[in-house]
Amino acid sequence: LGIRTENLSDRDKKLHEKGRDLLNDVIQTVRTTSHNLHSNILKEFGLEEELNHFFGKINKTGGLSLKCVFNNYKHERTLILKKELVVTRIIKELVNNVIKHSKATFIHLVQNIVNNDFVIVFQHDGTGITQDDFDNIPKDNAGLGLRNIKSNMIRLAGSIVFSKDDSGILYQAKIIFPVDNISSHST
Repeated sequence: LGIRTENLSDRDKKLHEKGRDLLNDVIQTVRTTSHNLHSNILKEFGLEEELNHFFGKINKTGGLSLKCVFNNYKHERTLILKKELVVTRIIKELVNNVIKHSKATFIHLVQNIVNNDFVIVFQHDGTGITQDDFDNIPKDNAGLGLRNIKSNMIRLAGSIVFSKDDSGILYQAKIIFPVDNISSHST
């Protein structure tokens, strides 16, 4: 709730705070519910199609340009469906954070398979966080999305590193986790 509170009465400030807390609860409930639903696109066509569809929907709004590139990525499944779902949750949470906080004009996502690792480089031109910010996420409601990312990275048995790219202009998150080496639509 982007309401300026400095000119509000004490009663109105308390109401504002209560409204903000209720809104955060609703947002968390919607996130949890949506994360528990498996996307039909993900189930039927895999990670590449799911992310391309998601990015396409956001691109249609006109406020942000998203591009997703899959390098060395075979069109058969490389990850089990459960891992694809976790990766999708992480990417959607990163996109949500960029939209909500960074004032970015574009997001560029590159996914690659290197040796036996799945590597994702997520870059944007807005304001970003550092690795210290991520490592020191507070225990209260602040940083809920980042805490979700952290717990999802544990599920992937991987790592995520937040930094600026070599140019110092783009913020990025680099995600690395092991590939499953599967060739069918397993779950």
